[in-house]
Amino acid sequence: MNLNAIFEPCPEGGFTCWIEELPEVISQGDTLEEARENLRDALALMVEYRREEARASMAPSAVEEAFAAA
Repeated sequence: MNLNAIFEPCPEGGFTCWIEELPEVISQGDTLEEARENLRDALALMVEYRREEARASMAPSAVEEAFAAA
């Protein structure tokens, strides 16, 4: 699975960025490379948060397994 990252230059310098398919994943950076790294970190944090929330609400009999999106 590939996601689309959007990088917008800021008038004061640097970049604001987000994942097009997951607009809640937002970050920024002084350089394009820093913005990319920060966006990857933001995505990882969002996935970790969602995973914790899902685990807290799943039934004790639920089955969990790794899933690789193609």
